[in-house]
Amino acid sequence: MSQEIRVPDMGDVPEAEVIEVFVRPGQSVAAGEPLLTLESDKAAMDLPSPFAGVVEAVHVAVDDRVRRDALVATLTDAPAAAAAPAPEAAPEPMPAPAEEPLVDPVAPPSPAVPAARPGALPHAGPAVRRFARDLGVDLSEVEGRGRRGRITREDVEQHVRAALARRREAGAARAPAGPPPDAEHFGPVRAEDLTRVQRRSGANLQRNWQLAPHVTQHCEADITELERRRRARPERPTLTACALAACARALAEHPRVNACLSEDGRRLLLREYVHIGFAVDTPDGLLVPVIRDADRQSVAELAAAVGALADRARTRQLAAADMQGGGFTLSNLGGAGGGHFTPVINLPQVAVLGLGRAAERPLWIDGAAAPRLLLPLSLSYDHRVLDGVAGARFAAAVAAALEAPDELPWEAA
Repeated sequence: MSQEIRVPDMGDVPEAEVIEVFVRPGQSVAAGEPLLTLESDKAAMDLPSPFAGVVEAVHVAVDDRVRRDALVATLTDAPAAAAAPAPEAAPEPMPAPAEEPLVDPVAPPSPAVPAARPGALPHAGPAVRRFARDLGVDLSEVEGRGRRGRITREDVEQHVRAALARRREAGAARAPAGPPPDAEHFGPVRAEDLTRVQRRSGANLQRNWQLAPHVTQHCEADITELERRRRARPERPTLTACALAACARALAEHPRVNACLSEDGRRLLLREYVHIGFAVDTPDGLLVPVIRDADRQSVAELAAAVGALADRARTRQLAAADMQGGGFTLSNLGGAGGGHFTPVINLPQVAVLGLGRAAERPLWIDGAAAPRLLLPLSLSYDHRVLDGVAGARFAAAVAAALEAPDELPWEAA
């Protein structure tokens, strides 16, 4: 009896690329044995066989792009002796957060293969292609050390390091390198490994800072009335939820802030939806889950979404899809203290808003000094897309929304 194997639910990923096929017609496979590997822009996964059998046909090939429910293989029942017990748990749907090189952890790495000939399509997945484009690397010049000569992220990084070393040897002009660490020469030190999240976010932050010309606009919002209104609510929504509602309103009024540059840098892609990410401090490092359609939610609904996503982030239960699709980011450091700061843009977004700790200070109002609660706002934006006037106007729009709490959507419509 023939049974079809199809692509599972991949969350908000519309399609993925087939980067490896491990089986061929006539081959026996056990339940749970991987048939092929799929990769999207930010995640990769093996597609295992849900049952034991013999491969009757393989309907996809490397570099094919597939969507949910696409037919990938047909299996026939295996002989009784070859049948394997079903796995205890079904594999989780794609995407699983992974951008590590797809290399067997036991076998030694494959030897390097010659770089692809000019004009040939390099053997690399979309995430690696995008990473190479961001760094300005021509993949046809990179040696692949993954399976069957596949180019991995580490291969691109090694290529860049080698190119920089050649520039040093040739005496080419370059930015001065930082001094080597010398802390151990002056006293005892204790080494602590960075988490995987911290290593990745650090590399992304460095890339974003170098690629986008940052400008940071600082201002303050008088949230005296907002705080009074917030504390009077029975559910006591967080300030983050109120700020998300204010940002959603400002983004609707300033669509260029909710945009991104096209790959060639010649067009501005204006999003017609409002998905906002917010930074969550976790034991592993900073994670940024995304609230979708924030402009269609009330403050109460946003508060519930923030709480649920933050809990999942701190318990390592976020899926890759939970951190994708954001068009703008909010980072609230008020709980940690401090005032204005310079948040780093999360490319391909063009702006990020940072909140500091609100403090009560006297303001001169109607000829008299009055104590008011002032919230520091720090908007970093990509100067290729937004000039100073546009940045200042958006920051003022967020402040105005926070200073008019009666106009915020506290309850669902």
